[in-house]
Formats: sequence, structure tokens, C-alpha cells
Amino acid sequence: ASALDFKVRGADPYATPSTVMTLLGGGNVGINTSSPEATAHVSNAVAAGSDNLALRIQNPTNASDARIGIGFHVNAVTGSGWDGAYIQSANTGSDSGDLRFGSVTNNTLTERMRIDASGNLGIGVLPTNVSGYTTLNVGAGSIGSIIKIDGANSGHYHRILNNNGQLFIQADQGNTTGSSAI
Repeated sequence: ASALDFKVRGADPYATPSTVMTLLGGGNVGINTSSPEATAHVSNAVAAGSDNLALRIQNPTNASDARIGIGFHVNAVTGSGWDGAYIQSANTGSDSGDLRFGSVTNNTLTERMRIDASGNLGIGVLPTNVSGYTTLNVGAGSIGSIIKIDGANSGHYHRILNNNGQLFIQADQGNTTGSSAI
């Protein structure tokens, strides 16, 4: 397959240029790799333990609630009918941001989960900041909320069920089920 290499030369005009981007004949693009294995393949080698941001997406707007994100388009419809999912960051107005996850139906974004700048997590609801604590908030469905923690063995699980403001811990060990309210 044919390839187009983009090369740069350092300050020394006689030095051998380095390849910084490769475009393969099949359409894959590699940045800092000459063998891209995906449509866009970015390689950024750094020492172990170092922060490694191979891709940075920026919205330079400083206003509160300025947003930037990535959309995942999963159908052939273009324009206002696309469906999929998204990951988005938003400026909360105090030089900190949050991370939002959601679904997209007919180009309408619906937030499903948020991690705020304090590390609080909200699923189906906004996270609640309780001073001194990291919180998990789960939105209630028509009959309550379920947090399920699966065990290693098939059919054996523990479930925490928040139903009408009560917390239940339920264990299923084969044919024996037990629960208690806290």
C-alpha cells in the first residue's frame, strides 16, 4: 500500500528530517507512528509515571458552562437525526470542570452521568456535594434505584437497593436470598 509521509527538520538544515505524520493509502492517519492501526492513531511516548495527553481538545471560551466534547455517531443519518453517545467537559465557572457522559437521540444530548470537579458522581441525577465526603448519587426510576455489585461466581451477587428512601442490602447465594433494611 502507498503512504504519504510528512517530515520536519530541526534547527540543523542538514539533519535528516523526522516523520511526524503518515497517511496510508487506505486512509489511516498516524501521528508519531508510521504504522497507523486505526483511522486516527496518535502515539506519544513519555516516561512511566508521567502525564501523557496524546490528544487535547480545547474550547478557549472562559464563560461559565462553556463545553467541549466528543460525539460517537452510530447510525448513517447525518444532520439532525444522528444517534449515539458523547463525553463532554464543561467549565463550572470557578476554574474547574466536570466530566459528563450521555446519549444522543436525533441530535439531542441527554446527560446520563456526571463526575464533578470534587470527584462526586451522579448517575441519572446531578452529583451532590456533601462537605468532606465524596458522594455517589443515583437517580430514582419509577420504583427506586438499584446499585448492583456482581460477585465472581455466576448467579451470586450482592445488591444495594434504594427504594422509597430506604437502603437494603440483599445477598443472593444460589437459592438463598436474604435482605435487611438499614
